Amino acid sequence: MDAFLKAHCQRFKFSCVSEKVWRDFFLSYFQNKVDAKVLDSIDWDTWLEKPGMPPVDPRKAFDTSLLDQAAALAQVPTKPNCAT
Repeated sequence: MDAFLKAHCQRFKFSCVSEKVWRDFFLSYFQNKVDAKVLDSIDWDTWLEKPGMPPVDPRKAFDTSLLDQAAALAQVPTKPNCAT
């Protein structure tokens, strides 16, 4: 995904982009990188037009390893750092 974001920023820096132009760029970027069935299965209407969050479970779609580590550290009790 980092490579896509870099390509996106390079292509559209200092400009505005319409949804149609962005979608065309997205599809052309990934056309040789993922199976065509994956690209055909994207429900653009849900992602772009319907209110609310898209129907994706972020726990399955994104790497949460750093978040999990931070949450575990937040549970570790700490000593107060003050003189009594």
